[in-house]
Amino acid sequence: MKKPAHMMVRTSDASFEQWNRFKIVEALVREARMKPEDADSISREIEEVVGRLNIRILSASLIREIVSVKLLEHGLETQHHLHTRLGVPYYDVDRILNRPNHARLPFLLDPHGTNILLAEKIKSEYALDTVFSQEIVEAHLRGDICIHSLGSIDRAAHLRHTVETIKQHGLRIPSSAAFASPARHPEVLLAHIVKFTSVLFNHFSDGILWDSINISFAPFLRGMSEKEIRQFSQRLLFALCEISPSGGASSHPLELGLWWSLPPLFEGRKAIGPGGEIAGKSYEEFLPEARRFVQAIFETYRSGDSSGRPFLNPKLRFTVDAGVFEDPVMDLACSLAREKGNIHFIFRRPETELSPIETLLARPSGRKPKRDGLAIFQTISINLPRLGYLAGDDFRIVKAKLRECMENASRAHIQKRVFLEKLMSFGPAGPLALLAEKRSGEPLVTLDGTAHCILPTGLNELVKIVLGKELHEDEEAIDLGLRVIREMKKITQEMREKHKLNIFLSQGNDEISPFRFAALDLRFHSPAAGHFVNGEIAENRVYYTPSSLLNRDVKIRPFERMCKEGRFHDLFEAGAHSTLWMDGAAPEPREIRRLLWKLMNESRTRSLALEKEYTSCASCGTVSHDMSDSCGKCGSEMLFCFSKNSGRS
Repeated sequence: MKKPAHMMVRTSDASFEQWNRFKIVEALVREARMKPEDADSISREIEEVVGRLNIRILSASLIREIVSVKLLEHGLETQHHLHTRLGVPYYDVDRILNRPNHARLPFLLDPHGTNILLAEKIKSEYALDTVFSQEIVEAHLRGDICIHSLGSIDRAAHLRHTVETIKQHGLRIPSSAAFASPARHPEVLLAHIVKFTSVLFNHFSDGILWDSINISFAPFLRGMSEKEIRQFSQRLLFALCEISPSGGASSHPLELGLWWSLPPLFEGRKAIGPGGEIAGKSYEEFLPEARRFVQAIFETYRSGDSSGRPFLNPKLRFTVDAGVFEDPVMDLACSLAREKGNIHFIFRRPETELSPIETLLARPSGRKPKRDGLAIFQTISINLPRLGYLAGDDFRIVKAKLRECMENASRAHIQKRVFLEKLMSFGPAGPLALLAEKRSGEPLVTLDGTAHCILPTGLNELVKIVLGKELHEDEEAIDLGLRVIREMKKITQEMREKHKLNIFLSQGNDEISPFRFAALDLRFHSPAAGHFVNGEIAENRVYYTPSSLLNRDVKIRPFERMCKEGRFHDLFEAGAHSTLWMDGAAPEPREIRRLLWKLMNESRTRSLALEKEYTSCASCGTVSHDMSDSCGKCGSEMLFCFSKNSGRS
């Protein structure tokens, strides 16, 4: 038997040391908070075990595993928890690093992407082990709730902001080698935005919305010709497309908010022009330039990249009112939607009031905005079909179970907020220094300007479980769905008041929980769940209908579908939308325009996203809308897939 003293240990900092049991004593005292005498006793037992092993070189991870077993043998569960090593199994690391990108991936895994993926796995373990309580972790693992972006536990979820701060103060990034003064030319301002966006991607897990981008750029475009504005729109889209990172569990969507009329945020404000100087004119006086810029962006977006492929990022959000339907730009927007998709129309009606989440941007009077943006700290989804499996057709039990799930979601929000507040409290020296640094007297993200969102998943399936029919089938089904969402809104309002926390009910754009919840319900609630999940059970590709949407596969006239889905929109406090997937032969632009006009004037639909399914060949770049398994030009099976059933909808 080899004596431990003659063994070498490969340490976690990539060096060799001779065996020394006092290293274990130090670690147990420091990490597990044990008394020195107790730690010494454990170390002696470890030394006996190691002495019997026929190993020439020990690793620090193996020693830690042995120590963990000993702690459990002594019933020291708390100390074991504190001493636990977070990591990724060798098998998982090997699969991530040593495999080709398979066909129909939503993103390609390059070395940077594998870095992100491995880091997210470790951070996810930390989140479940440390940030959230055991009760919340169990609710997540069971599938009652879904805590989004666990692998990005040290990030907020989403940022909605304007570029006004960058215009006025220039580019200031903590720890940067140099700060940039306010831009005097549109190309320089674009460079500032590109750099700042790339840094923000490291702080937000679910994407960024640069709102009113055409309004902010308008003072810089005065005097430019149509050709010059078109060329600048090309620089804008290609520059922002290039910085959208690949890899990891999420694709970091970037959105550009475009407005045809003046947004409430800019009403009565003096325009910030080149050099960060007040232009002496209101933004309303620059509306002609803002509208020309919108048209140029649409023309560039419609053309696609050099191969004609659609821009996946950035997405476009076009806020429209009745007046825009009288302008030819609406024909251009509808043509873009037909050919490329990836555009989101937001309807602004005369009677439109600020939504509850938008009141975070409002002054105490509630009439004029005071902030240029807000951040969503966390999103959590609720598994509605699970309530049906547990309660059957008894709506009283459904309501009780719903309240239980939403209270768990609220507690999870509080726990995530406590963690992020701690990181932000470190200020300029902390990991979230970018968010904490003050500009214009306040930081980019103020704690009272942050929100937490709760999302329903699978309302259609819950209604089917309770009534035996889906939302689209009749008024009784719609009424039950409305009762559920009203109850969720009521509970959310109660939680907001109880916890003094900005918790809002949101429809969201949930790409994860419909698949995760369906898979977990098949595991824990079969055979009942097998009658209600969508997709292919044999291929383990099952999902629920997202949020309060109607079944995607049911053939319903678009206007009827949007009207029924729109009846739920006013109940959501933090945004709601419907999605029209233009499968096969897409409608003509005039038909799209007619649909948008009717939705604007004859429904409660807040917004409509128009999407097209397509595959893009990673080998030759060919774009196809027939959703085949291989490229029709070169035969490659390496296809980037964007479809309604890919989890990217």
